[in-house]
Amino acid sequence: IDYVWTRTSGSINADIVKTITDTFLNQYDGFSNYQKLYDITVDFDYTFTKDNSLYTDLAKIYITYGASQDSFNLIKEGTPQSFSYTFEFDSATESGFEVKFEISNGQLDLSNMDYSYLFKCIENPSGNIVLQQEFEVSYPYNFYRTTEHLLVDIDYSFVNNPNGITYYNTYGRTNKFEIIFQVKARGEWYEQVYAKSTSTAEIYTFDLSQFIITNQLRYLEDFKIKFVLIGEDTEIIVSSISLRNQMEIKEFYRIIDLESGFVSEWIEFNSGTILKLSDLAYLPNKFTIEYKVIDPAGNEATVSTYNGGFEYLGFSTEKTLTWTDDNIDLNSVSQIDRTLSITADFGGIPNLD
Repeated sequence: IDYVWTRTSGSINADIVKTITDTFLNQYDGFSNYQKLYDITVDFDYTFTKDNSLYTDLAKIYITYGASQDSFNLIKEGTPQSFSYTFEFDSATESGFEVKFEISNGQLDLSNMDYSYLFKCIENPSGNIVLQQEFEVSYPYNFYRTTEHLLVDIDYSFVNNPNGITYYNTYGRTNKFEIIFQVKARGEWYEQVYAKSTSTAEIYTFDLSQFIITNQLRYLEDFKIKFVLIGEDTEIIVSSISLRNQMEIKEFYRIIDLESGFVSEWIEFNSGTILKLSDLAYLPNKFTIEYKVIDPAGNEATVSTYNGGFEYLGFSTEKTLTWTDDNIDLNSVSQIDRTLSITADFGGIPNLD
């Protein structure tokens, strides 16, 4: 016996409704400086297969959030399809949303159902997208008035993978990475910003002393560094921070030949590498060494280190000794017979110490 089914009354549509809630959708409700807006994306794969070709069919999805409802007709060709839709959700008034499927005269197979939530990080009331991390480093010691040339070195690497979104920091700027140097003087804070938006790795040097001079601050009271990072695809690694004194004192010497009167040019050198005078250069028999320093301000000071033909000179060298009498009689009562006699030139001084 063959049967043919025919609807005589009632609805032939079937539907399924799922209410979606997640704590993340209300996670930022307590932040008054942010709008409570999310982008929610619904993704899934599906196949709709019609049952009876004699009757009409239906395959539809409804997404309801608050007072809004969006509906879409699904493809009914019996082949695998994909669906994706993004809508804006306001958690200030809602805590969830509904997804409803309605079908008639067919079978709907669903797979890979996925819901993605993106908090839009829109600042209130500016409307800027603000996604920011901030770190502060304070100098732990007191500062005193000094003439030292102070520099700050920061060794860091910054990675930025642009995603097409323009982010703002809480200072209203769009730099992906900022180093804010904050200097306290005269009871007030002053700052200078160093910014990057492209990936880089470097050692950046901030001239703290020059900043004080340029801004006529006279002296330093306190100092801080603030790192500001924005965006969801950025990364910062700070390897080291150092405060150093760079006193660029230049040292020079010149030699004056006391016999010929010749004066050499000023020769720049590092006194820390000199162990004995012969490390400097060739030295005449009688000489004076003059020493000069130039400080960072350009002031010069010169002193004659040695004078008087070795009278105050701690100097060592090798000389050939010539025996004038190498006979010695230790049993003699005469001192002359018990003394070795030698001759040598030690620069004209009468005695050796």
